[in-house]
Amino acid sequence: VPSPSPGDKSTGMRIISDRLDGKIYVVNAEAQKGTTHTMDVYIKDWKPAKVENSKVISNVGNLLKLEVSFPSSDQKYVAKEVKIFLDE
Repeated sequence: VPSPSPGDKSTGMRIISDRLDGKIYVVNAEAQKGTTHTMDVYIKDWKPAKVENSKVISNVGNLLKLEVSFPSSDQKYVAKEVKIFLDE
């Protein structure tokens, strides 16, 4: 994060919630429309089999790095649900 000052607008991605639903790790995120962000996900004892609503940048050891793009919209902020399907 660059040096924010009081009153600055948020420009980063926010993680709204996350949960493990069986073998699917679900992350609900929000960011400004038309932006792209990276997300690091630490996964221990599982292997990511498939990812929805993001692009895998790298998968090294226990760290999965994802690129999440938020489309254009009439709204200032856009929500996205990223799903990581896991195998043991």
